[in-house]
Amino acid sequence: MWIFLAYSFATLVLLAGEQVSKKINNEEHKRKLLHLSGGVVALGLPWIVSQKIVGIIALSFVVIMAIQRRYKILTGLYEVQRTTYGEITFPLGVALSAFFLSPEQFIYIMLLVIVSDTFASFLGQKYPAGRMLVFGTQKTLTGSLGFFSSALVVALLLNIDLNSTAIFIVGALTIVETISPLGLDNATIPVAYIAILAL
Repeated sequence: MWIFLAYSFATLVLLAGEQVSKKINNEEHKRKLLHLSGGVVALGLPWIVSQKIVGIIALSFVVIMAIQRRYKILTGLYEVQRTTYGEITFPLGVALSAFFLSPEQFIYIMLLVIVSDTFASFLGQKYPAGRMLVFGTQKTLTGSLGFFSSALVVALLLNIDLNSTAIFIVGALTIVETISPLGLDNATIPVAYIAILAL
């Protein structure tokens, strides 16, 4: 019953995001809206099912999104003029986070992937200073600074002590986000966070 409700919630949020995205002209904004929709699903599911079940559901969405990539059901994901696999790596990142992180850590890293990544994208497009090509993907210094600063703000909002270790982690995750091409940062940021915590 609860798993059915979780899948229904995820499907309805994603379809709602797709419908709203059709009213947006900017291709990048369309994709980011669907990115945020996925974030709502990731943060909402633990209120319905256990975090372990969230991980299993997320893994199933890796397969679902890979299939829909072929048939392009969520059309707003594919109007950008660049190659990206973010719609597949996003549920993969959610799954890994759900399996290996505590509930508090899960919320933090999901907010970084959802909020900080989106803020970095918008800031980098609006003020594209310090352009750099990373593995064929356009990145900007302003975007990286946007990720770093917003990640610190998220930490403060979650009452995380911004000691030297926390700032180091945010800095490391910012570097990972910067060097991750093709939308892989949706998975590489959680993987890096999990690896750092395991040290």
